[in-house]
Amino acid sequence: MKKNPDQPADAAALRRLAEERWKAREEIPRSDTPRSDERLVHELQVHQIELEMQNEELQQARARADALLVQYTDLYDFAPISYFTLDREGTIRQVNLTGARLLGVERSRLVNRRFGQFVAEGDRRAFSDFLEKVFASEAMESCQLTLPREGPQPLVVRIEGIRSVDGQKCRVVMLDITKRRRAEEALREKSEEQTWLLKSMLNAFVLFDSVFDVNGKFVSYRFRYINNAYERITGVTQEEVFGKTVHEIWPETEASWIENYGSVAMSGKPLTFDMYHKPTAKHYHCFVYRPQDTNRQFCVVFEDITERQKAETAIRQQLDELQRWHEATLGRERRIQELKREINHLLVAAGQAPRFASVAGDGEK
Repeated sequence: MKKNPDQPADAAALRRLAEERWKAREEIPRSDTPRSDERLVHELQVHQIELEMQNEELQQARARADALLVQYTDLYDFAPISYFTLDREGTIRQVNLTGARLLGVERSRLVNRRFGQFVAEGDRRAFSDFLEKVFASEAMESCQLTLPREGPQPLVVRIEGIRSVDGQKCRVVMLDITKRRRAEEALREKSEEQTWLLKSMLNAFVLFDSVFDVNGKFVSYRFRYINNAYERITGVTQEEVFGKTVHEIWPETEASWIENYGSVAMSGKPLTFDMYHKPTAKHYHCFVYRPQDTNRQFCVVFEDITERQKAETAIRQQLDELQRWHEATLGRERRIQELKREINHLLVAAGQAPRFASVAGDGEK
């Protein structure tokens, strides 16, 4: 406790201040040369003043203590965090108003009740282990518990505790993390849903990390995630490729793949293209994009168009063959027409009628 600067530091200082107060009291008669009885009265009056000063000091100390008690009570009871004091059996010895509100029970009805009564049955073992660890060491321990309550959703809390100095109690802080847990579960469910969607896609999907040289030039890409379709089409698995560069998996990867992927990673502009991949001996139709505004990662969605390419090639070959036959047929037709005209011309020259009426008149007259 901090002392008032006006308070006496020791008995001598208290005596000096009492003497000054005694002299300042004009109603007290005094003589320059007091007799023995006057000296006794003087001593009694000074001692009385000392007692009065000590009483004033005690009253001031009491007032400061009361003010600190009020401040402590405000800080303890109205803190936004729940505070508990538990003994070795988990019995609640003290609890602030926030803790009582969180449990939904009046504070007066919480004292001397087991905290474990408010814990879900499935988490009571975890709470017992928590208490055991707290009283077994001087370190801070923590755990998460579920507290049943009225309504469809239970209360999820995180408790942190440390043993008291005498080792018979522990101070526990309890935080309501229900909203955070729900948000985490929602995020996990969304992540699982997205993972399922990616895995179940008919098209292959892959997430790459960009690889740069010391000058910041895009030189390769590293596998981060591939879906089931990617594994089925290329013959590699997530476990085999994760964290490895494409050149570690397929050293013969053509430079054109690096160029196309690098252009998207560096510019952020999506790109669609068809290209042959020599290591897998397949043709792919690819769509490349950046999922975020950074050149550190990019995604590729592609499909195997090898069979389609073969079919298109076969169709083109057949069309070319038909075109050649068509041109050859047209050439024969033209030659036949020319022969018919020549025969008609010879017949006319011999004074006979033309034989082929279809070309008659084409120069025979």
